[in-house]
Amino acid sequence: MRPIGSTFTGEDLSERFLEGNNFMPWFRKRREAAEQEQHRLWRQARVVADIKTFISKMSELEVVDSFNAIQRHLLAEMQKTTKDWKSTPRVS
Repeated sequence: MRPIGSTFTGEDLSERFLEGNNFMPWFRKRREAAEQEQHRLWRQARVVADIKTFISKMSELEVVDSFNAIQRHLLAEMQKTTKDWKSTPRVS
């Protein structure tokens, strides 16, 4: 505890916040928001992408690797969406 009338520095306040009970809930909320924004940007980029121009600059191996990576991402996204949908309460 600090004596009455003493001041906190920014470093003191940051340290107290990191060690306090509010940090992890705040951090989880911020991380979830950032992940949702990242997924939104990924979906938006897929919609506007000119795939023909994109793959025309790639070797055959790069095209196959890219296809496989995109397929993995889409399957994971579909599984997550299905899991989230199944866990959502339904109104009868």
